[in-house]
Amino acid sequence: MDFQDLLREKNLTMYRLAKISGVPKTTVIDLCTGKSAVEGCTAKTVQNLARALDCTMEELMMVHSAPRTEPGTDRLTPRGTAETEQRH
Repeated sequence: MDFQDLLREKNLTMYRLAKISGVPKTTVIDLCTGKSAVEGCTAKTVQNLARALDCTMEELMMVHSAPRTEPGTDRLTPRGTAETEQRH
């Protein structure tokens, strides 16, 4: 399950989740689009999101962010790696 699935299951939009959790909309969008992973969030952010989604922090940590693709391609970008290479 990813964040988009969880929001659909809870019948929430990204904007509504941001409002009820107090987490910035940009953070919610980054999590839903795969730009950020929940593992990179502070404990307070995870707690606020879990409370708003009516789940535990542990359950929320099991949710996957959307897969990222390299700009201009259909290739997936592994998390935790540089997205751009130096070109000479």
